[in-house]
Amino acid sequence: MTSQALKPNNCYQASLRFMMKHTGAGCVLVHGIVDALGNTGHAWVETSDRKTVLEVCRHPLIGQRREIPAAEYYRAVGAKNCQTFDLKAACEMVISTGLWGPWEPRL
Repeated sequence: MTSQALKPNNCYQASLRFMMKHTGAGCVLVHGIVDALGNTGHAWVETSDRKTVLEVCRHPLIGQRREIPAAEYYRAVGAKNCQTFDLKAACEMVISTGLWGPWEPRL
């Protein structure tokens, strides 16, 4: 087992950091519950038109794919109870809570 395999997923931090780095992309941060992780919380980024998921965390949920059509992603991972945040709102949540996420119960 490699040290990479021993590290927990970093979805909340990685997703927001991606948005901060690519502010001109107009992305949306999404927090949701996914069946693929045993009905637990996960974070990902979507393009501003909400048509493409950008999976930027350490361990992508669909093989090694990083860009996935949103409808396919939602079906494949069983995403539900999703909340979206623009960059400003996400940064305000980090400042007010001291956490990269999740910011809502059960996310």
